[in-house]
Amino acid sequence: MSDLIVIQPQVSTVTVTEQVNSVVVSSVGVTGATGATGATGATGATGAKGDQGIQGIQGVKGDTGATGATGATGATGSSGVIAVTAPITNSGTSTSANIGIDQTGITIAESQVTNLVTDLSGKAALAAANTFSTSPQTINAASSAVGLVIKANATTPGNMQEWQGASVTASISSNGNLVAAQAQFSGTISNTTNASGLTLVPVTTGTTTSNIHSGATASGASKTCNIGTAGLSGSTTTVNIGSAVSGATSTTNLNGNTRILGLTSNGTTSGAPTIASATTIAPTTPIAFVSGTTSIATITAPSPISTNGGSIILIPTGIFSTTTAGNIALVSTAVVSKALTMTYDPITTKWYPSY
Repeated sequence: MSDLIVIQPQVSTVTVTEQVNSVVVSSVGVTGATGATGATGATGATGAKGDQGIQGIQGVKGDTGATGATGATGATGSSGVIAVTAPITNSGTSTSANIGIDQTGITIAESQVTNLVTDLSGKAALAAANTFSTSPQTINAASSAVGLVIKANATTPGNMQEWQGASVTASISSNGNLVAAQAQFSGTISNTTNASGLTLVPVTTGTTTSNIHSGATASGASKTCNIGTAGLSGSTTTVNIGSAVSGATSTTNLNGNTRILGLTSNGTTSGAPTIASATTIAPTTPIAFVSGTTSIATITAPSPISTNGGSIILIPTGIFSTTTAGNIALVSTAVVSKALTMTYDPITTKWYPSY
């Protein structure tokens, strides 16, 4: 056995007849035709996964890009206030509702409210006449307030009030006059705004009888009828009784103890009283008899002569004299049965005798 076979160039075929360890070709022969492709062999088993490689170094952060253009404004959203349907209103905000009712848009008939027609049937109407069958009706006026004001119609005025009885009617006319036919009044009737005062006029020009304070007075009781009183200092009060028309006849009867100018008249039966002369006397009647011979120095002036002035008549039944030691202006000597008129002046506070 040879260790080496050497092939020379330009040799087409080499035949080895004995066992050799290697063949060395020193030149490339002509390439033969490609053989047919063999069938694909079976896929081999997947090999084990290899170890993960080391993470690479993070790259440098790039520069911030330019700000993009502002987008278009979106549509405005709702206000957030709760919407309601008329006549309900909401004047609040999105965080606080304020619910109300617009009453101008509401019309409710009586028949639409349960029992309203029945409930209102016993109530006073505001735009219609009312008849009250229950009494008394009371108005509690506030302090210093007018309790009731009734104004006459400016176009066609009628009576502002009427008090009707079974057969008589008393009314207050649109001009403020009280018109009464056979009516009786008690209490106070006053006029605080009309400069002409209060006038009571009969409803007829025929024969009439008008009574003031003419009701019966119980035994032991007293009755006072004031006419023209309460005049303030410096004022003048004139009380006229009877007709002043020429040709008319007037008769004034003073019955009982009627006070005139602060003095009590003698009436028709009692006669003038008699007082005894003294240093001080105090007559209370317009006429008085004076007895005795004691000198009189002071005469006590009765009211209202003491403030308004006036006269009294003294009829002497004794021979007395007056002195100026008190409030008598002149010394005089009485003459029996000769009337001595004493006139008082409230300014000088003196009595002035007629003789």
